[in-house]
Amino acid sequence: MIAIDFSLGNLTFEENTCLHSTNPNKPNDYRDLLQMLAGSYANILNLPIFGFGAKTSPYSTKTCPMFPLSRSIRNPFTPNHNQTLDQAYSDCLSMLELSVPVNLTPLFTFFKQLGEH
Repeated sequence: MIAIDFSLGNLTFEENTCLHSTNPNKPNDYRDLLQMLAGSYANILNLPIFGFGAKTSPYSTKTCPMFPLSRSIRNPFTPNHNQTLDQAYSDCLSMLELSVPVNLTPLFTFFKQLGEH
């Protein structure tokens, strides 16, 4: 399971930038880490990747504590292919609003329940 922090904690106030850079020419540790994980788990066809700490709709007033990167709760897996992962991350990022507060309890509870089954 992979969880990505999409909270306001990713803003760098000194440089007025965000760690979730949408510019492909700028460094993005999250994108680099996703590609590294994809390579490390090359034998797994689909990865369970979730985000937390963002508003997932322009009409939402609340921060979502957990959402699949695939944006489909029916199929929360993302194909383990660098271009597909990068596109899913970019698509997801373009639709989110970084937010607070961060509540990790639902994410940990979900992961624990999956591990028990």
